[in-house]
Amino acid sequence: MDLNARFDLAALAKGRTKRKVIEFREIKPRLASEQAFYRIIMSVLVEATSRRAEILEAAAATRRELIGDAATIGAIMAEMRAAMSQAASLATGPLMSLFANDARRHGETWIGQVNRLIGVDLSAVVRSSDVQTILQLEVQKSVALIRGLSDDVAKRIEFQVIDLVSQGKSQKDIAAALAETAGFTRKRAMFIARDQAASFNGALNQIRQEQAGVTSYIWRTVGDQRVRPAHRLRNGQRFRWDSPPSDGAPGRPPNCRCTAQAVLDLDETPRSGRARASRAGLSAVASALGIGL
Repeated sequence: MDLNARFDLAALAKGRTKRKVIEFREIKPRLASEQAFYRIIMSVLVEATSRRAEILEAAAATRRELIGDAATIGAIMAEMRAAMSQAASLATGPLMSLFANDARRHGETWIGQVNRLIGVDLSAVVRSSDVQTILQLEVQKSVALIRGLSDDVAKRIEFQVIDLVSQGKSQKDIAAALAETAGFTRKRAMFIARDQAASFNGALNQIRQEQAGVTSYIWRTVGDQRVRPAHRLRNGQRFRWDSPPSDGAPGRPPNCRCTAQAVLDLDETPRSGRARASRAGLSAVASALGIGL
């Protein structure tokens, strides 16, 4: 994706505010998006729980015959894998809608903040097409993660059932193992949903800020006990987009719930990217916005 500045927000802001440094509010991922993502994942993995009775029946038959009916479990698992694979493919549409709605909400929030703090309406230049590439990439990654989880769950169920049957364990023991796997599935699904929602939000923050010529941000954590120590130390510190920490910008490291609070320094000397944006795009953007420079 191209993160070069398309316009210089600092240049547009000069003369419209007396502030030298403008700190925007954080744009965080929505809990509703995490929950919607979780429901999409679980709709794919529902086969792992809906076939519980069939798996237990096959386990009982296999235990009685030991070898004679062993293929019964394999057949059920094959059907389950095929159903989850098809469901994962069908999840692409709902995920695309979810990410597109989040991108639209993020853009509207960003436009609203700029308008409120600077008095410039960016609705004419902040476009949905700016984030189309990252949207498609995030959807592809999410589908791959869901497929990976469904494979892990299927392998876990098959191994547990066959192993417990071979040990002569009771139906109660097998049912308990399946319940444990169901718990594992829910936890992993929630982890993926939370992680991908934060990752996409982090990508949107970076794209929108860099395209406006915003070069730096303040690292913000959620402030709870689950924040990793390295990120807790970064809270409140200022970073540049072109010099991120070793593990990435806020929201990008795995399971990072931090966000990048945009900082617009009106006295900052433009670097090459912002200078090019100022020369090549400032007049056009000002014209689109209907303002004079």
